[in-house]
This record gives sequence, C-alpha cells and structure tokens, in this order.
Amino acid sequence: MVYWILIRFVCLYLKFLKKLLGLIAMLFLAQMIHATHIVGGMVTYKYLGNKRYVVSFKVYRDCNGGQAAFDGDPTLPPGSFNRPFYYVVFDNQSGARVDSGSLTLIRKDTVQSVIQNDCLDPKLTCVEQAFYTDTITVPDETKWYSIYHQRCCRNSGIDNLQPTPGGGGGGGGSFPGMTIYNIIPPSQTFPNNSADFKEFPPLFICANQLFTFDHAAVDLDGDVLKYYLVNPLDGGSPNNPQPNSNNISMLRINANFQAPYSLANVMGGSPNVAIDENTGLLTCKPDNAGRFVVSVMVKEFRSGVC
Repeated sequence: MVYWILIRFVCLYLKFLKKLLGLIAMLFLAQMIHATHIVGGMVTYKYLGNKRYVVSFKVYRDCNGGQAAFDGDPTLPPGSFNRPFYYVVFDNQSGARVDSGSLTLIRKDTVQSVIQNDCLDPKLTCVEQAFYTDTITVPDETKWYSIYHQRCCRNSGIDNLQPTPGGGGGGGGSFPGMTIYNIIPPSQTFPNNSADFKEFPPLFICANQLFTFDHAAVDLDGDVLKYYLVNPLDGGSPNNPQPNSNNISMLRINANFQAPYSLANVMGGSPNVAIDENTGLLTCKPDNAGRFVVSVMVKEFRSGVC
C-alpha cells in the first residue's frame, strides 16, 4: 500500500554567455580550476526475489583541475587516498544497522552533456561518473529498509549552501558532504524495483537563458511517479570523509541554504528552478553565474498511496 523512494542529485554550474559578459565568465571559470570533488550521485535497486536485491550506485565528479580519485579504484596503489566505496543498510523501524559493504569501482567514464550551447566550453564542463554494484539480502521480508552512502566532499565556492565547520569543499572552503539513499519496502507485500532517472541532468547550463530538462524516471513495476525539489543532505567531512555510522538518525542531516537561497529559491532567476510534480519537467532561467546544489526526489505511488 505505501512506500517511497528517494534519489538525490546534483551540483549545477551556471555560466554567463561569454559574448555578453566576458569578465563575469572569466571570474567564474577561474573558480572551476580547483581540485575535483563530488557533484552528485544516486542509488537504485532491482528485486531478485527471496529478499535479495541488486543495489547500484552512481557517483559524479567534475574532472577539471586536480583529480581526486574515485573510491575503490583498483588501478591505484593502496593508501589513504584509495579507500573502498562504503554503504550501509538499516532497518527503518528499529534503526538497527543490518548490513554494509565495501566495494571496488566497476568502471568510470565521461558523461556526455545533454545540451549544446555556445556559452559552454567543453574543455571546462567535464563530468565523470563512477559505477558500483552489490547484491544484498534483507533479514525480514515484512520490514522496511534503507540503503545509504555518505561521502566528503563537495566543491568549494557553492553559492546556495552555507559553509559548515569541518565540512568539505577543498580550496580552503568548508562545505557539506553528500548523502544519497533509497528505501526498500517489505518485499512480502510490495516486491519492488526502484525508479531510475532516464538521463543524468546537465551539470552546466547557461545563465539568462530559459532551460528545460526532462528529469523523468522510469519504473519497471509501472508505479505512478511524482517529482519534488528537496533539501540537499549533508554527509562526510575531511576529518571523517566516509562516515560508517551505526545510527540511522545521523544519516539525514540537511545541508543549510545560504541566504538569499532556500528551497523556495534554490538558485534565483525568473522563473526559479521548479519541477513538474507529474511529468518531471525541470524548468529555470537563472540570472547569476555560480555553483548551486539542486536535489530532486522521486516518489513511487501504488494503488494511489505513497
């Protein structure tokens, strides 16, 4: 009767048209030469039957400037900068940790931009994605579970999030980490495959231009999907880059918006960023260059109940 699925994205870079505002464009491009950091991610799953699920993770980073390695890269030598990719599974009712995993990178590749425009320099709009997967078995088919991954660090110079003590960011900044998660309903009642976004949204768009993007997801079970902008979640810090918490309450801590930005005003402009609840069509016309975190949630409805 009821379940809901959360999938969270993504840091969005804006760039003014070079022909109109060359000075601002150059200042913004100078921002983008810091070391590589996380810009987004998502977790999905498919049901195999008998309480078993294939869980998949995607993590995105910009690939300009210094290259911070993806977790669990088998091509790198062991060391403090070559940590495995960690995830945890919790019982939603009791809050107990029931499973965890440390994974090796399966592959990484470059994300192709879904938009082409003269204001975008392909040499400065590079994004890479990493893929991880595992198979889990939940203990009880009558219970709800959540899968979490947390990491430090987001990029420095994020305009719409407040700096936090001990937060990530690099370049002298102090910015939140990232948390992505998904919820598994009781398989006895709701054998379920999670929704999955059809395309990765563009990481770079042009300021002062109307932008639309089909942010819709697909659902193998035919469930009705609804879309929402939600508060981004905090995550790891430089002192604790890969939280491995035993406490589920510590895993859903909101990042704080930086004034004048808020969930009702994610990155300014007119129209401000919005997503159609029924179609997933994302629309915006931002008017300032900068870096902005946008977080999207998709809920699954079955028999009219979420």
